[in-house]
Amino acid sequence: MKTSNKIFIAFLIFLFSGIIALYIGSKYYVEYYDTHNFIEQVKPLPPFSVVVAESDAQIHLINGSERKIVQSFFKTKQPRFSSFVVRNDTLFVFGVKRDRNKLPRAKFMANVFCENVKHFVAKENSLVFLSGYQVDSLFVKMNDAELVCQNNNSNYIKLIAKNSRINFDCEKLNAMVVELDKSQLELKSKNKINSISGTVKNDSDVKFSMDGKLNLDVDKSSYLQMVDLKN
Repeated sequence: MKTSNKIFIAFLIFLFSGIIALYIGSKYYVEYYDTHNFIEQVKPLPPFSVVVAESDAQIHLINGSERKIVQSFFKTKQPRFSSFVVRNDTLFVFGVKRDRNKLPRAKFMANVFCENVKHFVAKENSLVFLSGYQVDSLFVKMNDAELVCQNNNSNYIKLIAKNSRINFDCEKLNAMVVELDKSQLELKSKNKINSISGTVKNDSDVKFSMDGKLNLDVDKSSYLQMVDLKN
């Protein structure tokens, strides 16, 4: 067989293999993002003012006058919902071990609907997501965790984080106090922030995209970057 024919056949095999792989991947993607393939569990919650994301927990905090926790899971699988309990005015949400490489984590968060909760604790390997969350003041304490906030509206935020990753995209924020230790913080704000103060240490990485006043104590091992709002 001529070399050119061998190359052509090899190319066809490669092309068809790619098409088959794309087909299988797209089918898998559609299957896991089709809402009809999921069951939903809704549980009412008693009053609480503090939320604790225990190790491996994944929580989405949502403003809502009706206190409840909503969780989803794939119909053909054995449901593995996060357990939770309200004790001493605190909601504890526990983690569930999942294959994070296969399952889209947004689908399996514990969606917590609440009002005026101002105190959050995020423990090892937990993820807390806030979208459009509105509260006057917010206190967050994290250890080896991840926090993502989008379009949030608060007057004051205090953040204590160690070995953690934080992303704030604020609609409105007046003042922020941080204590960062081996952590990464990215903060964006469409409006001016009057004051950001606190400490940044032990190889922490901070990136600001905002207008405002900074009063931060940054040690030599850490990095602070200001980015133009237009970027």
